[in-house]
Amino acid sequence: MIKVLFMGTPYFSTKILESLINSQEIEVVGVVTKKDSEQGRKRILTESPVALLAKENNLKVFKIEKFKDEVENLKALNADLIVTAAYGKILPESILSIPKYASINVHASLLPKYRGASPIEASIKNGDKETGITIMYMDKGMDTGNIIKEEKVIIEETDNLTSLTKKLAELGSNMIVDNIKEIVNNKNESIKQNDEEATYTHVITREDEHLDFNNNAEVVFNKVRSLADEPGAYVKLNNEIVKIYEGYVLKEESNKKVGTIIKLLKDGIAVKTKDYLYVITKLKPQGKKVMDAKSYINGLKEDIVGDIYE
Repeated sequence: MIKVLFMGTPYFSTKILESLINSQEIEVVGVVTKKDSEQGRKRILTESPVALLAKENNLKVFKIEKFKDEVENLKALNADLIVTAAYGKILPESILSIPKYASINVHASLLPKYRGASPIEASIKNGDKETGITIMYMDKGMDTGNIIKEEKVIIEETDNLTSLTKKLAELGSNMIVDNIKEIVNNKNESIKQNDEEATYTHVITREDEHLDFNNNAEVVFNKVRSLADEPGAYVKLNNEIVKIYEGYVLKEESNKKVGTIIKLLKDGIAVKTKDYLYVITKLKPQGKKVMDAKSYINGLKEDIVGDIYE
């Protein structure tokens, strides 16, 4: 039985953990995740998806703030491998050196492209046609270790952050067990990354979530998809926050100011961008639920054509 110490936090991580739990050849000896965080308008203290899954399966959970306080407790688990997936922290040498064989990471991009915290968002935002999963050795850098295995997935125009995360989580969960067995049996590859080709991503900030219609419609289209369904791209209309979740490019031009609502269609709100129109088809007005644009338009009490999204 291969003993694995798992580290992860969001939904993506849960699919990898499920695969480890379900394997007959692996024992998950402990789970490390981020501390509980405040969620929603009421700021309710909430456990991470990984913590909830671990508890459902009666696994030992560590919510670590400072690794130096837990090194000995983690060593006592006698793990053969540490497996991380979207944990959210760089591991110090004191942790990386704990397992018998190695510390490995399941990363949601084709490294060295999109190292860092938001590779899935970046792949959609940049209009990429494919991405994938990299299983890699961990070192002291940010996603700089040698590559063990990579597999690709196609990014469809219909994909957004939610759907692509699901695809990649499924792919990672299918890859992890076989690669663990290869590592233990010393049959895996270890390919050095080309650092000159590396690109980096960062934690998504509130500023990143703002939707700027000064860009081309295609850029707006990709930006919306890269943030949907959570946290969602936002704009302001008459000083109120509006979140935008879906839309499409309409190749019509207008001489109006960028951000102007040009017309209301049966399926959406056509907005002037730098080149063409972007049609909003799913949105969330401030203080209301997510709705399709048709429902929003039907509920309007005044004409918004000519108003400007900022």
